[in-house]
Amino acid sequence: MTSTYTGRGYVWGRVPWDDGTLQNAADAEYGPGVVRVVSALEPVT
Repeated sequence: MTSTYTGRGYVWGRVPWDDGTLQNAADAEYGPGVVRVVSALEPVT
């Protein structure tokens, strides 16, 4: 993670890239809706 912060009832974690794997791992560890993983990079369309 490049940064973490809290807000709007979540723990937010910014990462360079997540294809859903990191969000799934956070949901499995802490329960769904607790941690929000945000990718810095997005697919180019």
